[in-house]
Amino acid sequence: MIEPKTSLGTMLLALGVALGVAALDYRAGFGDVPWHALFVIPVVWIALWSAEDDILPVTIMAAIATMLALARVIMSHGIDSSPSFGERAVIVGIIWITVLLALLRKRTRRTFKWIKFSRRL
Repeated sequence: MIEPKTSLGTMLLALGVALGVAALDYRAGFGDVPWHALFVIPVVWIALWSAEDDILPVTIMAAIATMLALARVIMSHGIDSSPSFGERAVIVGIIWITVLLALLRKRTRRTFKWIKFSRRL
């Protein structure tokens, strides 16, 4: 089995950011601010800072961000100020489109890695 090249520290830092966004999102006092849009940040962070061969860290962070984004809808069922499921679905869609684009970028970089650009024309 191939071990991921992405450092555990990077994963933990991105997880900390995701948990921080979740804490802001779950706070009742900040109900009018759309904090759930920030769940994309840890996914983009891992997508940019993970190694070209690593698919698992990006997928894991997207799954965690998806669960955290949808958890408030599930937990606040029946409360008057429950968040809109449609807004959350848009954010989840953006998260997974980001994962798809990141994986396509990684695949392209692996495929065309053999191309060496010369300084001479």
